[in-house]
Amino acid sequence: MPNSELVQSLLRGADLLKLISSSPEGLRLSELCAATGLKKSTVHNLMRTLCFRKFAVKDEHNRFHIGPAVQEIADGTPAHRKLRHARSAIQKLRTSFPDCTITLSALVGAEVRCLFRVTPFKPGVVQLPGGRCFLPFVSASAILLQSLYPQKTAALEQQYPFEEYGAGLWGSIENFSAAKEKVVQDGFCCRFSRDMVLAAFPLPEYHVLGFHFPAGTEPDLNKFKNAVAEFCCAVWENSEVDG
Repeated sequence: MPNSELVQSLLRGADLLKLISSSPEGLRLSELCAATGLKKSTVHNLMRTLCFRKFAVKDEHNRFHIGPAVQEIADGTPAHRKLRHARSAIQKLRTSFPDCTITLSALVGAEVRCLFRVTPFKPGVVQLPGGRCFLPFVSASAILLQSLYPQKTAALEQQYPFEEYGAGLWGSIENFSAAKEKVVQDGFCCRFSRDMVLAAFPLPEYHVLGFHFPAGTEPDLNKFKNAVAEFCCAVWENSEVDG
Protein backbone atom coordinates (compact mmCIF):
# COMPACT_ATOMS: atom_id res chain seq x y z
CA MET A 1 0.00 0.00 0.00
CA PRO A 2 1.50 3.39 -0.99
CA ASN A 3 2.19 5.74 1.90
CA SER A 4 -0.35 8.22 0.54
CA GLU A 5 -3.12 5.68 1.19
CA LEU A 6 -2.24 5.21 4.87
CA VAL A 7 -4.38 6.87 7.52
CA GLN A 8 -1.98 9.37 9.08
CA SER A 9 -3.94 9.94 12.27
CA LEU A 10 -4.01 6.19 12.92
CA LEU A 11 -0.27 5.94 12.31
CA ARG A 12 0.38 8.81 14.70
CA GLY A 13 -1.86 7.27 17.33
CA ALA A 14 -0.01 3.97 17.04
CA ASP A 15 3.33 5.79 17.37
CA LEU A 16 2.10 7.53 20.52
CA LEU A 17 1.00 4.21 22.04
CA LYS A 18 4.42 2.70 21.33
CA LEU A 19 6.10 5.65 23.01
CA ILE A 20 4.07 5.50 26.21
CA SER A 21 4.30 1.70 26.37
CA SER A 22 8.11 1.99 26.42
CA SER A 23 8.08 4.42 29.36
CA PRO A 24 7.16 2.84 32.74
CA GLU A 25 6.88 6.32 34.31
CA GLY A 26 4.54 7.57 31.59
CA LEU A 27 5.01 10.60 29.35
CA ARG A 28 3.65 14.14 29.50
CA LEU A 29 2.10 15.88 26.54
CA SER A 30 5.22 18.03 26.04
CA GLU A 31 7.41 14.93 26.00
CA LEU A 32 5.20 13.26 23.39
CA CYS A 33 5.37 16.38 21.24
CA ALA A 34 9.16 16.47 21.50
CA ALA A 35 9.48 12.78 20.66
CA THR A 36 7.17 12.90 17.62
CA GLY A 37 7.73 16.41 16.33
CA LEU A 38 3.97 16.93 16.15
CA LYS A 39 2.12 20.06 17.15
CA LYS A 40 0.76 20.25 20.68
CA SER A 41 -2.83 20.54 19.44
CA THR A 42 -2.41 17.41 17.27
CA VAL A 43 -0.97 15.31 20.08
CA HIS A 44 -3.60 16.62 22.49
CA ASN A 45 -6.46 15.56 20.19
CA LEU A 46 -4.92 12.17 19.50
CA MET A 47 -4.32 11.44 23.17
CA ARG A 48 -7.81 12.63 24.11
CA THR A 49 -9.24 10.19 21.56
CA LEU A 50 -7.05 7.31 22.81
CA CYS A 51 -8.09 8.05 26.39
CA PHE A 52 -11.75 8.13 25.41
CA ARG A 53 -11.44 4.57 24.08
CA LYS A 54 -9.33 3.51 27.12
CA PHE A 55 -6.24 2.80 25.01
CA ALA A 56 -4.45 5.35 27.18
CA VAL A 57 -5.00 6.86 30.62
CA LYS A 58 -3.68 10.03 32.26
CA ASP A 59 -2.57 10.03 35.88
CA GLU A 60 -2.71 12.79 38.50
CA HIS A 61 0.69 14.08 37.33
CA ASN A 62 -0.60 14.52 33.76
CA ARG A 63 1.46 11.60 32.50
CA PHE A 64 0.00 9.24 29.94
CA HIS A 65 0.14 5.46 30.37
CA ILE A 66 -1.14 2.44 28.43
CA GLY A 67 -4.84 1.92 29.15
CA PRO A 68 -6.84 -1.22 29.92
CA ALA A 69 -8.14 -1.58 26.36
CA VAL A 70 -4.65 -2.52 25.16
CA GLN A 71 -4.39 -5.28 27.76
CA GLU A 72 -7.87 -6.54 26.88
CA ILE A 73 -6.78 -6.98 23.28
CA ALA A 74 -3.56 -8.72 24.32
CA ASP A 75 -5.44 -11.04 26.66
CA GLY A 76 -7.61 -12.25 23.80
CA THR A 77 -4.76 -13.39 21.55
CA PRO A 78 -4.08 -17.13 21.20
CA ALA A 79 -0.48 -16.64 22.35
CA HIS A 80 -1.56 -14.91 25.55
CA ARG A 81 -4.20 -17.56 26.25
CA LYS A 82 -1.52 -20.24 25.99
CA LEU A 83 0.76 -18.35 28.37
CA ARG A 84 -2.07 -17.92 30.86
CA HIS A 85 -2.83 -21.64 30.81
CA ALA A 86 0.89 -22.50 30.88
CA ARG A 87 1.46 -20.43 34.00
CA SER A 88 -1.32 -22.26 35.80
CA ALA A 89 -0.24 -25.67 34.48
CA ILE A 90 3.41 -25.31 35.47
CA GLN A 91 2.39 -24.36 39.00
CA LYS A 92 0.22 -27.45 39.20
CA LEU A 93 3.07 -29.53 37.80
CA ARG A 94 5.36 -28.40 40.62
CA THR A 95 3.19 -30.17 43.19
CA SER A 96 3.83 -33.48 41.41
CA PHE A 97 7.60 -32.89 41.22
CA PRO A 98 8.44 -30.90 44.38
CA ASP A 99 12.19 -31.59 44.12
CA CYS A 100 12.45 -30.42 40.50
CA THR A 101 13.18 -27.11 38.92
CA ILE A 102 10.74 -26.99 36.02
CA THR A 103 11.06 -24.71 33.00
CA LEU A 104 8.94 -23.91 29.99
CA SER A 105 10.99 -22.60 27.10
CA ALA A 106 10.45 -21.86 23.42
CA LEU A 107 12.49 -21.43 20.28
CA VAL A 108 12.23 -17.76 19.34
CA GLY A 109 14.30 -16.84 16.31
CA ALA A 110 17.88 -17.85 17.09
CA GLU A 111 17.31 -18.16 20.83
CA VAL A 112 15.84 -20.69 23.25
CA ARG A 113 14.06 -18.43 25.72
CA CYS A 114 12.88 -19.47 29.16
CA LEU A 115 9.26 -18.35 29.55
CA PHE A 116 8.41 -19.71 33.01
CA ARG A 117 10.37 -21.30 35.83
CA VAL A 118 9.43 -22.85 39.18
CA THR A 119 11.93 -24.08 41.75
CA PRO A 120 11.83 -26.05 45.04
CA PHE A 121 13.36 -23.02 46.76
CA LYS A 122 10.44 -20.71 46.01
CA PRO A 123 7.33 -22.90 46.10
CA GLY A 124 4.23 -21.14 44.91
CA VAL A 125 6.18 -18.61 42.81
CA VAL A 126 6.15 -18.80 39.01
CA GLN A 127 9.23 -16.93 37.87
CA LEU A 128 9.39 -15.03 34.59
CA PRO A 129 13.12 -15.05 33.77
CA GLY A 130 12.65 -12.52 30.97
CA GLY A 131 15.90 -12.39 29.01
CA ARG A 132 17.23 -15.75 30.17
CA CYS A 133 18.20 -17.98 27.25
CA PHE A 134 19.42 -21.58 27.14
CA LEU A 135 22.70 -22.20 25.35
CA PRO A 136 22.95 -24.80 22.57
CA PHE A 137 25.14 -27.87 23.10
CA VAL A 138 24.74 -27.46 26.88
CA SER A 139 21.08 -27.12 27.87
CA ALA A 140 18.87 -30.20 27.57
CA SER A 141 16.04 -27.99 26.27
CA ALA A 142 18.25 -26.49 23.56
CA ILE A 143 19.73 -29.87 22.60
CA LEU A 144 16.22 -31.29 22.25
CA LEU A 145 15.26 -28.53 19.84
CA GLN A 146 18.53 -28.88 17.92
CA SER A 147 17.89 -32.61 17.55
CA LEU A 148 14.24 -32.49 16.51
CA TYR A 149 14.29 -29.31 14.40
CA PRO A 150 17.71 -29.02 12.69
CA GLN A 151 16.49 -26.58 10.06
CA LYS A 152 14.78 -24.33 12.58
CA THR A 153 17.85 -24.27 14.83
CA ALA A 154 20.46 -23.73 12.10
CA ALA A 155 20.63 -20.02 12.94
CA LEU A 156 21.07 -20.91 16.61
CA GLU A 157 24.12 -23.06 15.88
CA GLN A 158 25.54 -20.38 13.58
CA GLN A 159 25.23 -17.80 16.32
CA TYR A 160 26.97 -20.15 18.79
CA PRO A 161 29.66 -22.02 16.78
CA PHE A 162 30.33 -25.57 17.93
CA GLU A 163 34.10 -25.03 18.07
CA GLU A 164 33.63 -22.29 20.66
CA TYR A 165 30.56 -23.44 22.62
CA GLY A 166 30.32 -27.20 22.14
CA ALA A 167 33.72 -28.76 21.53
CA GLY A 168 34.81 -28.51 25.16
CA LEU A 169 31.79 -30.54 26.24
CA TRP A 170 31.35 -33.00 23.38
CA GLY A 171 34.88 -33.31 22.01
CA SER A 172 33.86 -33.60 18.37
CA ILE A 173 30.91 -32.71 16.19
CA GLU A 174 30.49 -36.45 15.51
CA ASN A 175 29.88 -37.09 19.21
CA PHE A 176 27.29 -34.35 19.34
CA SER A 177 25.59 -35.64 16.19
CA ALA A 178 25.36 -39.11 17.74
CA ALA A 179 23.79 -37.61 20.87
CA LYS A 180 21.22 -35.80 18.72
CA GLU A 181 20.37 -39.04 16.91
CA LYS A 182 19.67 -40.68 20.27
CA VAL A 183 17.36 -37.81 21.22
CA VAL A 184 15.43 -38.30 17.98
CA GLN A 185 15.11 -42.03 18.70
CA ASP A 186 14.04 -41.53 22.33
CA GLY A 187 11.77 -38.55 21.72
CA PHE A 188 13.27 -36.68 24.67
CA CYS A 189 16.65 -35.48 25.95
CA CYS A 190 18.21 -36.60 29.22
CA ARG A 191 21.62 -35.42 30.43
CA PHE A 192 23.51 -36.30 33.59
CA SER A 193 26.01 -34.12 35.40
CA ARG A 194 27.81 -34.59 38.69
CA ASP A 195 25.08 -32.81 40.65
CA MET A 196 22.01 -32.73 38.43
CA VAL A 197 19.89 -34.67 35.99
CA LEU A 198 18.43 -32.59 33.19
CA ALA A 199 15.50 -33.89 31.15
CA ALA A 200 13.62 -32.12 28.37
CA PHE A 201 10.44 -33.10 26.53
CA PRO A 202 8.97 -31.59 23.35
CA LEU A 203 5.72 -29.63 23.23
CA PRO A 204 3.86 -28.15 20.24
CA GLU A 205 5.03 -25.02 18.44
CA TYR A 206 8.73 -25.47 19.33
CA HIS A 207 8.14 -25.35 23.10
CA VAL A 208 10.00 -27.52 25.62
CA LEU A 209 9.24 -28.64 29.16
CA GLY A 210 12.41 -29.11 31.19
CA PHE A 211 13.02 -30.86 34.53
CA HIS A 212 16.17 -30.42 36.63
CA PHE A 213 16.52 -32.61 39.71
CA PRO A 214 19.33 -33.81 42.00
CA ALA A 215 21.67 -36.53 40.76
CA GLY A 216 21.19 -39.95 42.30
CA THR A 217 17.44 -39.85 41.74
CA GLU A 218 16.30 -42.50 39.27
CA PRO A 219 14.00 -40.71 36.79
CA ASP A 220 10.56 -42.22 36.32
CA LEU A 221 10.21 -41.61 32.60
CA ASN A 222 6.59 -42.74 32.45
CA LYS A 223 5.67 -40.26 35.16
CA PHE A 224 7.42 -37.49 33.26
CA LYS A 225 5.81 -38.44 29.95
CA ASN A 226 2.33 -38.53 31.51
CA ALA A 227 2.92 -35.15 33.11
CA VAL A 228 4.06 -33.68 29.79
CA ALA A 229 0.97 -35.04 28.04
CA GLU A 230 -1.29 -33.52 30.72
CA PHE A 231 0.56 -30.21 30.48
CA CYS A 232 0.17 -30.17 26.70
CA CYS A 233 -3.55 -30.84 26.99
CA ALA A 234 -4.02 -28.16 29.67
CA VAL A 235 -2.23 -25.50 27.63
CA TRP A 236 -2.89 -26.15 23.95
CA GLU A 237 -6.30 -27.83 24.01
CA ASN A 238 -7.73 -25.43 26.58
CA SER A 239 -6.45 -22.47 24.60
CA GLU A 240 -8.27 -23.72 21.51
CA VAL A 241 -11.47 -24.10 23.53
CA ASP A 242 -11.12 -20.54 24.85
CA GLY A 243 -10.69 -19.26 21.32
